[in-house]
Amino acid sequence: MSVCPIEETFFHLRHVLKQIPYRKIREEKEGIRMSFVQKTVLLFIGAHFLSSAVILLVFDLNAMNHFTSDFSWLLFFQDLYGTVTFYTACLGMFFFFIGAVIPLKKT
Repeated sequence: MSVCPIEETFFHLRHVLKQIPYRKIREEKEGIRMSFVQKTVLLFIGAHFLSSAVILLVFDLNAMNHFTSDFSWLLFFQDLYGTVTFYTACLGMFFFFIGAVIPLKKT
């Protein structure tokens, strides 16, 4: 009597899964954790880049003649895409987001 290949694969998979201890699976599910110092450093780096982007934004805004009647905030922000200011703000948001979202290590 021959065994179906699907049943044989399922039996083999079930046998392999029984050999993995539950503790190892639980440790893998916990994922990345950071210490308080690591989180603080990432938050400070993100805040530094964001504050630098704000200063660059002020310089970009000062370079435009924004007191005329044809000034448009939409066009200003569309022209901002792809500049150093934009990428500095993106970098700051990335570091700040990572520092805020990844949980602390259990002590």
